[in-house]
Amino acid sequence: GFSTYENNHGPKDDGNSLRQRKCTTSIPGKDLEFVSKAIPEILNFAELAEDFSGMEIFCLDILRQSSSGNDGGKEALFGWHVDNEGERRNVCLSVIFLLTPHKTSMQIRGFQEFVYQGAGAGVAFVSKMVHRSCYAEDSTMKIAFF
Repeated sequence: GFSTYENNHGPKDDGNSLRQRKCTTSIPGKDLEFVSKAIPEILNFAELAEDFSGMEIFCLDILRQSSSGNDGGKEALFGWHVDNEGERRNVCLSVIFLLTPHKTSMQIRGFQEFVYQGAGAGVAFVSKMVHRSCYAEDSTMKIAFF
């Protein structure tokens, strides 16, 4: 997982980066075929994201989220941000699916909070739009394609 994104809901202490690493997984798009050998279902979501966007997947993140910090991490919930900064500066579209049947939400600045309506529900938006994580029940898992 990644461990350097400080704009998260977790406590700002020395353990933040370690906790973030435990609740995030980042995979380059070029490794999608390899990952699909262990998780075949991932291809269904990837194909949907590619068909919807008409673009190839640059990378994907798997997030294990929890607003309480139990069975998932606050460190996988992010404050206001954009997805096309740093090494992801060339990504154009963010496509995020909920993998579990848990209550969770996000918000794009200027719009109402978006509540995912069950496993398989998703949202897509231009990566340069400012957005944030709002809430996630314990054990929430999402997959984000960029």
